[in-house]
Amino acid sequence: MERSYSSLTVYFSSFTFRRNELFRISNIKGNYPQFFLEHADGIRRYIGNLEYLQTLNDASSLPSEIHMLHPHLETWETVFDYLVLSFEDKIA
Repeated sequence: MERSYSSLTVYFSSFTFRRNELFRISNIKGNYPQFFLEHADGIRRYIGNLEYLQTLNDASSLPSEIHMLHPHLETWETVFDYLVLSFEDKIA
């Protein structure tokens, strides 16, 4: 399965249309970086900013005992569980 990423330097005028489209999706302007996920059908989803991704990293590295006591903590696994399931469906 091929996975790729792209980065967009929003200061270049050639990216104005795409930048504005992503700002519309996230409903956030001027806060960088922003992370999006593009599904196979072309739909883009705003994931979060750098602080949010760092929070996911931190929470994901906590011991399982902490997760059991605080089930509301978001981790990579809880946030992206639906993706893992969809990948498993395609592999099976």
